[in-house]
Amino acid sequence: MATFERVGAHAVVVTLLLFQVCASLSPVQTGVDDTGSTFPLNSSFIKIGNESSHLLFGVDRDKIRTPFGRRCLVDESETGIICADLSSHQDPFYKPLPTIRFAELVNCSLNLARLKAIFPKVVTLVLTHSLQLNNGGEDVGTWHESNGRMFDGTWSSVRFLNISWNSLSSAPVSDLLPLFPSLEVVDLSHNFVNQVELDLGQFQALRWVDISGNPLNCSAPMEWLDAGRITLLHAERTLCDLPPHQNRAKPIWKVRKLIKKVRDQCRGNCSCDITYIWEQNHIIHSKITVNCSGRGFIDFPDPATLPNPTDTLDLSNNEITSMRRFVEDDRFEALDVMNLHMDSNHLKSIALLETSNWFYNFQIFTFRNNSVSEVPVYVLENVFSHNKRILQVDLSLNPFHCDCTTLSTLKIWLLKHAANIKHIEDVRCLQGGSQIRYMRHEMWCTVEEVGEAGLVDIFDMISFFLVLAIFLVVAKVYYDYWNLKHNGKLPWVATKM
Repeated sequence: MATFERVGAHAVVVTLLLFQVCASLSPVQTGVDDTGSTFPLNSSFIKIGNESSHLLFGVDRDKIRTPFGRRCLVDESETGIICADLSSHQDPFYKPLPTIRFAELVNCSLNLARLKAIFPKVVTLVLTHSLQLNNGGEDVGTWHESNGRMFDGTWSSVRFLNISWNSLSSAPVSDLLPLFPSLEVVDLSHNFVNQVELDLGQFQALRWVDISGNPLNCSAPMEWLDAGRITLLHAERTLCDLPPHQNRAKPIWKVRKLIKKVRDQCRGNCSCDITYIWEQNHIIHSKITVNCSGRGFIDFPDPATLPNPTDTLDLSNNEITSMRRFVEDDRFEALDVMNLHMDSNHLKSIALLETSNWFYNFQIFTFRNNSVSEVPVYVLENVFSHNKRILQVDLSLNPFHCDCTTLSTLKIWLLKHAANIKHIEDVRCLQGGSQIRYMRHEMWCTVEEVGEAGLVDIFDMISFFLVLAIFLVVAKVYYDYWNLKHNGKLPWVATKM
């Protein structure tokens, strides 16, 4: 194991703050063995750097445990201590140590009640690789099970707390921090925390927090960070796992600034979230989803209340009956909406979209479970031919009126673009509920309709050949003119006249 090597790479919290606690500590001179007796130590066992924040870091793990099985080192004034690999079976303390003001415990499985009893007056408490509170591993219990019984009350002497590198998740942190109401600095770095909830009223003295090295969800509420009272340590190294991002994660301060801007622009009865971020020319950009689902809308919301741009607009589960406002209000086009969800409304037609530029540039359009009885197939085919962005269309659970012409229009269109049609199995006829993609001529077309359809096909063929003949005549006239102009030759027909 390389416990101390990993710890040695990180400061306890911040050099300036720990200096007040650690500056008075002299090089380690004495130790405590498993029986509690003291003995002289070689000062070379501890590598003391110039920065006080590294005073008790950089311990040679092999030397701290040899040659007498020693597990703790203290300074000669008995105000600072560092221990490794302590457990209930290897607990060297037989009485409290009230003089200790700085305690660093590495790979320590003693519960908090025991630690408070040992160090009742400690000011700086460092617990790294110790708590083992991942709250989800098969070999590690939940937070309360790992810590045993909790002590009564709080540990108010602790003002500087470092619980980095402990596999902590968000839930244990929420339980743990209120036990230390006097905190001024807390280091939660390099855990598995995705969000941190802090009640500033509960932590009146708190000023510095380090949450770097965690898989943070920066979309989660963090009012304590937005309030401005707390300084975020290592802000440039505090990165956001969420929202999803392009390439590498982005610093939290950049993402939170963008999130605040989006939420300030979200002024209507909707919620706005960033679903994707990327950086271009050192500027953070985002894709924004506006969720207006189930908010009682009878028409489209005012575009002025929506963030610009709005990538996805979800108006599902409302009472909207028409697309008119969306088509006729130019401000919607300026929002650059790529994905529009109109499921479970009261739309009767989407024909108005034929005149909309949006219809030729969208990516996703869903109007599942409305009252649309027919769709302009020729328009849809034209859209699919010209719009290369289309990913998905959902027109299922609408009461489509089917007849013989549906076979040569909607059915063919569905089969041609099946890869882009969501819930194609639920695109059904009102009459009988059969799937449109499986409609058959003998079930939907009479003999007369089939005959009329055949007659139409004949006229179509005649029209085609007439157009082809006209084209050939025009080409021949043009060729004869060119031949006369360049070679002086009359057309063959003219020479026979």
